[in-house]
Amino acid sequence: MKNYVVENRTYSEFKDKVLANDEEIRGDEFVVFSYAVPNELIRKGVLPRSLPDEMMAALGAYFLTKRAEYNRFQHNFTFRTKQYLTCINGDIHGDFFVQQYNHLPTVSQLTLFGEGDLYKELTEKDKGKLYGHHDYWIEFLKQLVTFCCQEGLDVPYRKNWEEIFYGGKVPSDEPGEVSGFTISCLKNSPRFHKDNPDLMKNCIPRLPGWEEQRECGWIPNEGGIEESQGFISDGNLVYFHKNEEGEVGFARNRYRRANMVFTPDMVEQAIFGTISLIRDGAGRNQSQDPGLLMKNFPYSLYDKKV
Repeated sequence: MKNYVVENRTYSEFKDKVLANDEEIRGDEFVVFSYAVPNELIRKGVLPRSLPDEMMAALGAYFLTKRAEYNRFQHNFTFRTKQYLTCINGDIHGDFFVQQYNHLPTVSQLTLFGEGDLYKELTEKDKGKLYGHHDYWIEFLKQLVTFCCQEGLDVPYRKNWEEIFYGGKVPSDEPGEVSGFTISCLKNSPRFHKDNPDLMKNCIPRLPGWEEQRECGWIPNEGGIEESQGFISDGNLVYFHKNEEGEVGFARNRYRRANMVFTPDMVEQAIFGTISLIRDGAGRNQSQDPGLLMKNFPYSLYDKKV
């Protein structure tokens, strides 16, 4: 690494750090501040040698972020908002993964058009992830739809899911084994509550004070994605990791940062990606399962905002 920074153009502070040899150099730091990517493009004649340091670093950061979209997983759906890059993945075993990067720029540059955001050096605290077994695909989709209903938001694709995802006809009205129990419970929920009006309805717990929801006839469900727990906070669907004792971390430190965030403007893309991936075999579900969840979800139970 020392030879590289001596022989190639690098960010001055990064070069000093490497030559001092007093701190560990992260891989992402090397990609961005060694200018490894733009240096290679310059050598190939694709870029001019006169680029400013800020642009060299921005190109390295762009490459690092884009690389997250092409990962080792067999199935993936990636979407970007102004603040987050989110990738929903399925591996060869059909297990469930979501990775999220908070890429909101923190470094600015003065341009002809004024001060402009340029790039962000990604660190561990900017990365979030959800892991789950193959049966968590449907659980995640159910939480996205439940979130919309609880917040009084329109559920994306509620009326046109069959046309959008199945060309107008769902392959079967029978769910597969993996999702059969969940879809059956959703399908029968309106009848259960009609026969038992005092029966509590499931919801995603809300922060703060989710215990008080019980007084209104709602019972917060576990809603867990493997080692994480979903909540509604500040109008967003957020996930917190559980600790070794199985307790949610924020219970001991209420101001702990959420591991993953889905804002209302992210839900449509998240639902689209999740349905598409399940339909195309990312999990072990049958292709019709996400459509049957959309069809049989008890929307009427959530007409009143929780």
